[in-house]
Amino acid sequence: MRFTISRFAALAVAIGLALAPRVGVAETKVTMHLDWLFNGYHAPFLVAVEKGWYEEAGLDVTVRAGKGSFDSVRAVGAGNAEFGFPDAATAVKSISEGIPLTMAAVFLQETPMGIVSFAERGIAKPKDLEGRTMGNVPIASTAKVMPAFLNKNGVDIGKVTLVEQTFATAVPSVLAGEVDAGQGYVFGEYLAIKNGGGGRAVNWISFAENGIQMYSNGIAVNNDFLAANPGAVRSFVQASIRGLDWTIKNPAAAIDIMAQHTTTKKEVLLEQLTVAIPLMNNKAAMDNGLGSMSAEKWKETQDIMIEYGGQKERVPDDKAWTSQFLN
Repeated sequence: MRFTISRFAALAVAIGLALAPRVGVAETKVTMHLDWLFNGYHAPFLVAVEKGWYEEAGLDVTVRAGKGSFDSVRAVGAGNAEFGFPDAATAVKSISEGIPLTMAAVFLQETPMGIVSFAERGIAKPKDLEGRTMGNVPIASTAKVMPAFLNKNGVDIGKVTLVEQTFATAVPSVLAGEVDAGQGYVFGEYLAIKNGGGGRAVNWISFAENGIQMYSNGIAVNNDFLAANPGAVRSFVQASIRGLDWTIKNPAAAIDIMAQHTTTKKEVLLEQLTVAIPLMNNKAAMDNGLGSMSAEKWKETQDIMIEYGGQKERVPDDKAWTSQFLN
């Protein structure tokens, strides 16, 4: 009889342990260093945090705002963050210069870069930039790609007056009419100018729709961390893509989650995410899976950076990116 009671007691303890919260389970602490301040298109990472998907995978993830793609690359390369979310072109150029990181997934399958101006300025197509002034932030990823965009569209760059700016002055200069046009991202500068323009019509000339086929933001991982912790890298990539998939299917709910982490208004975050989703869930992503990458498009990305972006040598595929953690 005592044996029977002991068996039931043991069973009760086992059930209790199985149902109890995971307390004291070892987790790998990692940081995701974003490319910029929290924006709607960053929602997948916050969703994965709040849904507990990183925790389920044995990860304790901190999502940290950044100050540009190079800032993200630099943080990852220096080991100050295990993961980053830089623009792919900035990442591969940095890899060519010896920064130790690898791209493990691409979320933005199409570049979100473009040229923004008020419609009253009459800049509706690339050629209209000739004879005009355009803001240019030298350290911005758009500045590296812009010459390729102009060249592919037959624009004489010598006829475009570039006005050097900083990230802080780029949008205000367009709003104030100090330049005819600005460069930027569709979920960044375009929306900021559109929403700050007092109802004035805005033109957006997309790089992707005008000959620039290249990857944009994705998950970069520090090479030393990758070599020592491949399981953690796989877990992070998989949980992040799970967050991306859920975000695409539930954009409003994803923004409800993200709004808990920033003072930016929900309607702004949702607008940012809405314009980003077509770039993340394009035909390639539908055919090959979210986050997927191909050698062909990586070649196009590097071709542009080598010819126009200051990249001095090509990075072999196995040094620039890997798909091993996507499946």
